[in-house]
Amino acid sequence: MLIKNLNHTISFSLFSLFPELVCVVSDRTLGDLNVGRLPIENAQTLLNLYQIPLSQFVGMEQKHGVIVRLVDEANIGKLVENTDGLITVNHQLFLGVKTADCVPLFFYDSIKKIVAVAHAGWQGTLGNITGNLIEKLEELGSDPQNVYVAIGPHIGGCCYEVTAERAKLFLEKFRDPKIAFQNEGKWFLDIGQANKTQLLESGVKLEHIDAPLTCTSCQNDLFISFRKDTKETFGEMLGIIGITN
Repeated sequence: MLIKNLNHTISFSLFSLFPELVCVVSDRTLGDLNVGRLPIENAQTLLNLYQIPLSQFVGMEQKHGVIVRLVDEANIGKLVENTDGLITVNHQLFLGVKTADCVPLFFYDSIKKIVAVAHAGWQGTLGNITGNLIEKLEELGSDPQNVYVAIGPHIGGCCYEVTAERAKLFLEKFRDPKIAFQNEGKWFLDIGQANKTQLLESGVKLEHIDAPLTCTSCQNDLFISFRKDTKETFGEMLGIIGITN
């Protein structure tokens, strides 16, 4: 379940179980926080709301791939090149993911105190970036059953119209009519549901997944959408996760 905060961010009810954790996503009123195309200092708009210095932030130059990297103090204040997933075991290091229809995912191992983020567009979803990230967590000693995951705002199956060729790829991989389906002769994808399926297949408990029913296109007054916004109004939202103490 999403929680709409007064400071122009949203958070997740699942993570309210963990007072040591900060995990929020900017809404559209905070403007364009694309730290890949624009200076990394743009992240400060969101970080300032939680008294987080830029020197504790790590972002990504996202490439719609499946590469996941472990980061530490050597990466602070930087954008990690050619990656769509970040993991850190360092407390007080905050990881960022930018989206505007793609799926942002936020991970927390409550036992090992490890945080992670992933960016899953249709290509990353098809390549199973979430499964890759869970495997990396296991290499660090995590048990998937101790991992909590929030699926952030993204375009829903109601609005994500795709070509028949792309839909076929998802039908062949998932064989699930809830993920790739036709409506009035048009093909649609629910990439949020696809990522949820992959999390479950990786061993994450259903009750440890927060997957709010949101759509960046339908709820364009609150979220930024690549498909819905114009060149004049388009930007990207920034999500962060980290441990404060």
